[in-house]
Amino acid sequence: MNVSVVTATWQRPKLLTLCLSQFTNQLQNGLAFEHIVVSDGQDERAAAISKFYGAKYIELDRNYGGWGAKA
Repeated sequence: MNVSVVTATWQRPKLLTLCLSQFTNQLQNGLAFEHIVVSDGQDERAAAISKFYGAKYIELDRNYGGWGAKA
């Protein structure tokens, strides 16, 4: 079974870290997954956190001001 999880974020490094760490901790053996983090604008901390947890990081071309909601 393959699972894709998409997490929208922007300027929330503590919550993103918690989300990715909890997701990683709850994985079951043999489950294929990908975690995609979409940022609502430029966010260097989110990029670094995503890389640390092995998540794919996508950044929208501009800040839409939706605190992740636009992503």
